[in-house]
Amino acid sequence: MADAANWRKLRDAVDGNLIEVRAMFESCATEPNGAACREATQDVKNPYWLGDQAAALRFPDCSMGGLRHQSAYAIRAQNTADVVAGVNFVRENNLRLVIKGGGHSYYGTSNAPDSLLIGRVR
Repeated sequence: MADAANWRKLRDAVDGNLIEVRAMFESCATEPNGAACREATQDVKNPYWLGDQAAALRFPDCSMGGLRHQSAYAIRAQNTADVVAGVNFVRENNLRLVIKGGGHSYYGTSNAPDSLLIGRVR
């Protein structure tokens, strides 16, 4: 796994579009009545919202405690240079690469442990 300094360099290379992947319902564990939890529980039935979530796994309820299956970080790719920076990063740091195309994967391939996810994510 890459060290913190390398992740910071990648964040700079992609103009801040690197996000740490968090469980989709993490806010519900800490603030069950909070706005973030309300948004997540209301929007989880929306396949478009779900598809944009970096932490979306095969089954939504897996995201509560399933961080061991999720990518460590995700790049909100804005352009080709972001994708190139991500591909180079995984090669240089011996990580898995996950491409998020049209949503979460029924087979669970839209995330992988110790990986960098690249795609249209929140």
